[in-house]
Amino acid sequence: MKPNTSNPDVLNLIEQFCKLYGCNWEDLVKRNRKDWLVECRYLLMYFLHRKYFLSKSLVGRLFGLDHTTALHGIRKIESRKKSDKHFSEILS
Repeated sequence: MKPNTSNPDVLNLIEQFCKLYGCNWEDLVKRNRKDWLVECRYLLMYFLHRKYFLSKSLVGRLFGLDHTTALHGIRKIESRKKSDKHFSEILS
């Protein structure tokens, strides 16, 4: 299974995240709650929304989820950025 998008920038970002985390797209869209996969999924949602300006609804659909789940993931990353200076520097 591949992401439901033809945007080469989005596909490249997904590919880079999968390489970095040692997973594949199927791992990210499964309802897997392993901490490292959840972190990868939420970071990817964050970057797709904040850096590529995809709507929360579109980000959710990309993962087979609704917009509120994408919103939750994005907010988790934003909250961590506020509380963890090192994490915030890495994302900047």
